[in-house]
Amino acid sequence: MERTRPPAAYWVICVAVLAALGAALNALYQHFFDWWGVWNLSDANAPGRVALLVGTAAVYAGLLYLVYTKAARIMQPFINLVRFVGDVWTELQRVVWPSHEDTYAFTVVVIIAVLVVALWVGVLDMICVQVMSGLFR
Repeated sequence: MERTRPPAAYWVICVAVLAALGAALNALYQHFFDWWGVWNLSDANAPGRVALLVGTAAVYAGLLYLVYTKAARIMQPFINLVRFVGDVWTELQRVVWPSHEDTYAFTVVVIIAVLVVALWVGVLDMICVQVMSGLFR
């Protein structure tokens, strides 16, 4: 299977998601993970800071690997949606729309047909009511 290159918007979205993840991790671990003093290994929390830094780097590396290797598979639903919308637009361009006069004439025909059917149902209902009231007197 030939590998297709995802569009530039895909990479912009991926970078934005990774930046949001970094901001969320920074906010989540702010009390524990001092970004500017991470290499200060003299205090008691230094091993935890280093482990957190390595874990964060591993998460980013895993996400980047996933984005790079599965880009076509991740983008496929969006590509299908864009293709579908394009096909719908193409079909709408082929439609022969009725003129104003045709639309007016069809509307009048529909209104007259609805009135005739309503009158017919009303007459049948009146007959049924008279028959039923005569039977159950």
